[in-house]
Amino acid sequence: MGRVRNLIGGNGITKWRELRVSGTLQLVMNPAIHRTSRRAALWGAVVLALAAAGCGTPEAKAPTPKRPIDEGRAVKLIAAAVRDAGFEPEPGRTITMTSGKKIQLDVTVKDHRFGFAYLTASDLKELKGDPIADKDGSGDDLIVRTGDGDDADVHFVVLYAKDYVFDDNVGEAHEATTITAENKLDRDTRDFIMIVKKQGWK
Repeated sequence: MGRVRNLIGGNGITKWRELRVSGTLQLVMNPAIHRTSRRAALWGAVVLALAAAGCGTPEAKAPTPKRPIDEGRAVKLIAAAVRDAGFEPEPGRTITMTSGKKIQLDVTVKDHRFGFAYLTASDLKELKGDPIADKDGSGDDLIVRTGDGDDADVHFVVLYAKDYVFDDNVGEAHEATTITAENKLDRDTRDFIMIVKKQGWK
């Protein structure tokens, strides 16, 4: 009760035997065709291996260029967070640190003795020699310093521009977005204000 049926498969004809066993139809591949197909599969694997070898090792992906939030934009974001927390932001001023180095506070707070210093790469060069300029890499820890002399009771947080970076890519190549960088700066600003409140600083 068997018969040969031809089916088009790929670039040629694949032959299958139809067998009826206890009234059930089964399809069994012709052994001769099976050997041919296996040789074809092996040859295909060899071709792919040779092609891969010809391609060589892919070049390492270059690091995506990133840049920090512009200082002017950073000052606006810090001031906005200060205002949202119920304080009145004021223009920054220069104070002297215990190391004798002077630092510019980018945002201060009306009727209070705390502020924010957003340090760019050029700022860090000017502060070389002070521990404040020796931070390695980036991280989530906030660095809080105080002034010296008449400003000894002034507490300020150091916000490193290199911790708030983004790239200009789009789509899948976009590794660090502007929104992510700005949200981090906003969060750090608010966290410092919470520290000020908890510590009871002026």
